[in-house]
Amino acid sequence: MNSKRYNVVVLPGTNRNGRGVALALKDGPFNLISVSPENKQTEKNLHKKYLNKYYSAFYYFKNNFSASPEQYKDEIIELLKLTEADFLIPTGTENTIAAAVFHDIFSKYCHVLTEPWSKMEQVHDKYQTMLLAEKLNIPHPKTLCPQNMDEVEVNAKLIGFPLVLKSRRGMSSTAVYIIHDMDELLLEYKKMISKEANSSGDGRVFDNTYPILQEYIPDKQLHDGTAFCKDGNALLVTSQTRLVTFPLALGGGIVNTTTFCPEIHEAMRKIVSKINWNYVLEADFIYDSKDSQYKLIEINPKFWGTNFLTTAAGYNYPLLSIQSHLNDEIDLPGQYQVGLTCRWLGIELRSLISDPLTPLTFIQRAAGILKRFAIRPQICDSTWIMDIPPEKILTKMMSFFQ
Repeated sequence: MNSKRYNVVVLPGTNRNGRGVALALKDGPFNLISVSPENKQTEKNLHKKYLNKYYSAFYYFKNNFSASPEQYKDEIIELLKLTEADFLIPTGTENTIAAAVFHDIFSKYCHVLTEPWSKMEQVHDKYQTMLLAEKLNIPHPKTLCPQNMDEVEVNAKLIGFPLVLKSRRGMSSTAVYIIHDMDELLLEYKKMISKEANSSGDGRVFDNTYPILQEYIPDKQLHDGTAFCKDGNALLVTSQTRLVTFPLALGGGIVNTTTFCPEIHEAMRKIVSKINWNYVLEADFIYDSKDSQYKLIEINPKFWGTNFLTTAAGYNYPLLSIQSHLNDEIDLPGQYQVGLTCRWLGIELRSLISDPLTPLTFIQRAAGILKRFAIRPQICDSTWIMDIPPEKILTKMMSFFQ
């Protein structure tokens, strides 16, 4: 990489995904600029107080992509011009999809480090992901996509109860339900396809119009596969296991440990090759002890929430993505560190007051947090305090102990 300093916009820069990117690039020849959704002044003050060592500037946009895509586009263009951006790194689901949809337009102002929507839509759709897994002979839960209420009942009988009902497109573990019988299924399915449930955007980020039914796997051990890609080649791959999730049932990892799982590595290489992917890719797997298989459940074409662990283990995907785009010679690192545990302590503390909340669950969760300090080797995301919403914690705690 030459001696020039590059202006890098991280979109959004203040969430866990974006902060992981900032931590990866903070020591490089970059002026990091946070662009995030409009927030309360108290939140903005926290951003400047705790993140100013990583970001040279903070900007905020008012329009939401799902609700107002054109206004969102115009706002981001103005911010790209204002910041004289050289690179745009989208993080999280919604803003990555937005950058993909407006890829050609944003590319007039800077380098956009994501694939265009024409490629992204095939992996953001969870049903298409299962069809892809079928073609590639990658283990996955049995999945069906009914087209009407009659097919819902027929397909449910083919899968059996309990089963998982989920939207084809979504984010942050939303619109995912474990269903135990037909009455519950029909009720929840009708709620999902209702006008109210499909009122957010045009279906590119959220889509409940044809929810999928999926085999329920009782094992709760979730794993992540990650890849750094160039022209359909997975140049680097890693795997992680989620020791603790948030939400506590099948949520995103908040205590993760790097692993070396050949089955996940191989699946990631197959996927990257088939879709001819560039930059980064993450996929979620669940271990099915009944079949002794790691089963693919979804693909996330974005910088994921635990990307800081990938960097700390030796694979700096954000830096490599910039080098790849500049066509710089990439010096690929060797084996990443296996057995490294990373904690997002702020979210762990939030989990203390998750429902169901009782004196016993509170004590058990607190004991778990303390016990995990004994794990070695261990690191903690240095920006963890940003994950604690103080007013929510205090309100819940006060109501709990009254």
